[in-house]
Amino acid sequence: MRDHHRLIARYVATRNEHDPAAREAAIAELWTEDGTYADPLGIAHGRDAVAAAMSAAQARFPGLVFALNGRVDVHHDAARFAWRLGVPDGGRVIVAGTDIATFTGDGRIRGVRSFLDDIQVPDIPTSPQESEPTMSTILVLGGTGKTGRRIIDRLATRGLDVRSGSRSANPPFDWSDSSTWAPAMQGVDAVYISYYPDLAVPGATQAVGELTRLAVASGVRRLVLLSGRGEEEAQACERIVAAAGVEWTVVRCAWFAQNFSEDFFLEPILAGEVALPTGNVPEPFVDADDIADVAVAALTEDGHNGEIYELTGPRAITLAEAVAEIAAATGRPIRFVTVSVDDFVKEQAAQGVPQEITDFLTYLFTTVLTGANASLGDGVQRALGREPRDFRDYVRETAATGIWNGSAA
Repeated sequence: MRDHHRLIARYVATRNEHDPAAREAAIAELWTEDGTYADPLGIAHGRDAVAAAMSAAQARFPGLVFALNGRVDVHHDAARFAWRLGVPDGGRVIVAGTDIATFTGDGRIRGVRSFLDDIQVPDIPTSPQESEPTMSTILVLGGTGKTGRRIIDRLATRGLDVRSGSRSANPPFDWSDSSTWAPAMQGVDAVYISYYPDLAVPGATQAVGELTRLAVASGVRRLVLLSGRGEEEAQACERIVAAAGVEWTVVRCAWFAQNFSEDFFLEPILAGEVALPTGNVPEPFVDADDIADVAVAALTEDGHNGEIYELTGPRAITLAEAVAEIAAATGRPIRFVTVSVDDFVKEQAAQGVPQEITDFLTYLFTTVLTGANASLGDGVQRALGREPRDFRDYVRETAATGIWNGSAA
């Protein structure tokens, strides 16, 4: 048996292999002689890097039929592409699959993950058109935000066709420019709706209503809304999505644990003092990774239609207690100070924070963070069948990155 036939046979045999290392080794051997997936030119970027790696594999096995199934989708530092392998016997396809390649900062291929669950082994010869898989497209609005980028990473890792809904994407999506909405939703089957900056701000209900109607008219079959606990405006948006006439799921949550490391609490923590117009109100901070896991399940699985999932952590703690846990994990003195709303607004203005952001934060502290959301939700348990992550787990893992010491990579 020729080398490339032997390698294909080995790869196909790994289809039911439970050992991830064995599965990865099989596809790695198909790509390069030393078992690594690399850009042989060292200079290719994005789609060109994928094409160069494929050319290197074909050069190594001249009799191997190696081709892409459709386009290469590039998102941030990763590219998703479907491929097929075959032999010259009439161009017969032996196996097909999907890969996710990641790139270094200068565009070279850094690594690859192969998805053997997507392998197809046809029993009869097929044309390239017949062998190409049909994949649903998922649009993630707020694709660069705390939940959006996590959802995109999870969907891409599964080999799914995901489109980022952000101003920097292609096509772009901008909540403030409705002319960008239709192009972003073209050919989309499911949409994750995350409104910026929050469903509680003026105009959010109208925008969500217009987008929902456009999504349904564009052929979208499933909507997943990121909503807020204790916000009347958010619940109005929930009713709009629920009445759209397509499958829908609401992911309802309040304060994210990641606000302490990826948002407005980070700078005060680095400065050693967090001054806020509240401190003794308990809140069951929810981990953004839990939100992403639930959203992905709702976007990709059956059984979530019509569900409203209230997501929280497993316990409620105050902001002062949260800051104390962070201080203990970092070994740094970080004070929590309760200030009046007026003093908070003045300090925000002194730091140059835009008025609309200050108004929004003031609304959160005075209207949402009142203790009304201190009760625990069971959304993570119902959607995923597991317990939610605890705030102390988030603190431990985040502290290990060094971000709260100003030393994160």
